[in-house]
Amino acid sequence: MCIRDSMHAAQGDGEICGSALETIGEITFRIDVLKNRQIHWPRF
Repeated sequence: MCIRDSMHAAQGDGEICGSALETIGEITFRIDVLKNRQIHWPRF
Protein backbone atom coordinates (compact mmCIF):
# COMPACT_ATOMS: atom_id res chain seq x y z
CA MET A 1 0.00 0.00 0.00
CA CYS A 2 1.29 3.43 -0.87
CA ILE A 3 -0.42 6.68 0.01
CA ARG A 4 1.28 9.71 -1.46
CA ASP A 5 1.97 13.05 0.15
CA SER A 6 -0.19 15.32 -2.01
CA MET A 7 -3.02 15.61 -4.47
CA HIS A 8 -2.52 17.17 -7.89
CA ALA A 9 -5.02 19.43 -9.60
CA ALA A 10 -2.85 19.29 -12.73
CA GLN A 11 0.47 17.68 -13.54
CA GLY A 12 2.87 17.79 -16.47
CA ASP A 13 4.79 14.87 -17.95
CA GLY A 14 5.97 13.72 -14.54
CA GLU A 15 6.44 15.00 -11.02
CA ILE A 16 10.11 13.99 -10.95
CA CYS A 17 11.21 16.30 -13.76
CA GLY A 18 8.18 18.53 -14.09
CA SER A 19 5.85 20.54 -11.93
CA ALA A 20 2.35 20.13 -10.58
CA LEU A 21 -0.42 22.19 -9.05
CA GLU A 22 -0.97 20.95 -5.52
CA THR A 23 -4.38 21.03 -3.89
CA ILE A 24 -5.97 19.83 -0.68
CA GLY A 25 -8.27 16.87 -0.59
CA GLU A 26 -9.59 13.98 1.43
CA ILE A 27 -9.11 10.31 0.65
CA THR A 28 -11.14 7.50 2.16
CA PHE A 29 -9.81 3.98 1.81
CA ARG A 30 -10.51 0.55 3.20
CA ILE A 31 -8.14 -2.31 3.96
CA ASP A 32 -9.42 -5.87 4.28
CA VAL A 33 -7.21 -8.42 6.05
CA LEU A 34 -7.47 -11.90 4.55
CA LYS A 35 -6.39 -14.32 7.24
CA ASN A 36 -4.87 -17.73 6.50
CA ARG A 37 -3.89 -16.65 2.99
CA GLN A 38 -0.46 -16.63 1.37
CA ILE A 39 0.77 -14.05 -1.09
CA HIS A 40 2.69 -15.83 -3.85
CA TRP A 41 4.33 -12.72 -5.31
CA PRO A 42 5.03 -9.15 -4.22
CA ARG A 43 2.16 -6.77 -4.80
CA PHE A 44 2.81 -3.07 -5.23
